[in-house]
Amino acid sequence: MAQRRQTLLVWYAWNVITRFIWCGSYMADSWFRGRVYATYSGIFITLSLLWAWKVDGFKPDRYDIIGAVVAIVGVSIILYAPRQISQP
Repeated sequence: MAQRRQTLLVWYAWNVITRFIWCGSYMADSWFRGRVYATYSGIFITLSLLWAWKVDGFKPDRYDIIGAVVAIVGVSIILYAPRQISQP
């Protein structure tokens, strides 16, 4: 039963990620699309570590935590940096 549940969770996660990427490819603003993917990647790194810790029993070391913090700081810079938007 646990193997079936894990298989369903993997299938669900793959399906969500695939749909997200597919929908993102239809964004009209290509200057924004790259920021969305970069933001998603930073959040994905952090949530993957949390998942491994809570579900799989993996204990992240300090370098895992530092890496996740760096990823979230990068996401914050990408999202909240003041910039002028110049569209082609």
